[in-house]
Amino acid sequence: MYKYLLLLLVTAANVKGLAQKKDSTFPIIPIEIGLLAASQVGLSVFWYDDFERFSFRNDGKQWLQMDKAGHFMSAYQVAKANEGLCLISGLEAKKAKRWSLISTSVFYTGIELLDGFSVGYGFSFGDFVANELGIALIALPQSWQSRFSLRYSYRPTPFAPQRPELLGHGGIESAFKDYNGQTYWLSLWQKKRDKWYHYIGLSFGYGATGMLGGSENPRTNEAGEQLPFYQRQREYNLALDFDLQGLAIGKPKLQKFLRLVDFIKIPLPGIRLRQDGDLKGTFSY
Repeated sequence: MYKYLLLLLVTAANVKGLAQKKDSTFPIIPIEIGLLAASQVGLSVFWYDDFERFSFRNDGKQWLQMDKAGHFMSAYQVAKANEGLCLISGLEAKKAKRWSLISTSVFYTGIELLDGFSVGYGFSFGDFVANELGIALIALPQSWQSRFSLRYSYRPTPFAPQRPELLGHGGIESAFKDYNGQTYWLSLWQKKRDKWYHYIGLSFGYGATGMLGGSENPRTNEAGEQLPFYQRQREYNLALDFDLQGLAIGKPKLQKFLRLVDFIKIPLPGIRLRQDGDLKGTFSY
């Protein structure tokens, strides 16, 4: 959950910073070094309960890899926002990209290392790889990055009430915890975008459903009550998408807000294919 909260905070800071003058200078590197150190100390004190000998955790088969998709997307978004902050602070483009790659990687790797020493967790190689791959995306040329967006959507499901302690008690909590309701999207855009219809793109989404536990579904919940049987299966989505920032050209205040929520996939018509072969039209969200 903390990774998504960080994503929102850093992106919000990026939006606020865009109001500054382009020729402004700010000591972003020493400040971020201090924040990195403080964040690791703070997490070790307030987030983790106890520490033990370093251990590994093999969670590659959990949640049908939905958690890995979340790591990938959030790491990319944080690295991208961090690069924007560096540019605003006055760093030249290559240095801003290089520092964002380094600092974001250090932050996420530090969290995984804390997991490795923490009781009940363990270092996840799968999480580490997903983080690094997401961060590495910002090394792509800007002309390539302008052709795609990584986005997230959520819908309430009947699964969270079955195990609210694990999947959330609804609302924002379940949006972070219930992988059954989450979908991660790759939206592709046209190279030429000077007309409103050029901001309409095609989006490919990955989701999963029927999950009441990480690796398998338990027969009973925490209260000892019998749980229904659900088939755990993947979902593949194809839908239209729209880059709302295209509607805000010449409206800087609106663009700042839309940039803040750019990682959210808006509902649009599409189709969904489940692992069991069920194919149906859907209003993607």
